[in-house]
Amino acid sequence: MLALYLAAPSYGQREAANRVQHAEEGRRLALQLVDAMRCDRTALERELARLLVLGDFGAANTPSFSAPLPAQLLARPVPARQF
Repeated sequence: MLALYLAAPSYGQREAANRVQHAEEGRRLALQLVDAMRCDRTALERELARLLVLGDFGAANTPSFSAPLPAQLLARPVPARQF
């Protein structure tokens, strides 16, 4: 029965139709994935824009950048002490 099924002239047509259907399903899934990624990108761009508007005001524990570096402190001449 399998040999008759495979030997039937319509077998090749069914196989080609299955390949076309499989390719169309893959294309449809790829387009859905692209749409989902576009939505994600748009949401991330909106979130980034919102965060950029908030600005960077620093934090309470942010290090001070105006303090002299240790190398700068060592390069300064030390005045003589007067008693």
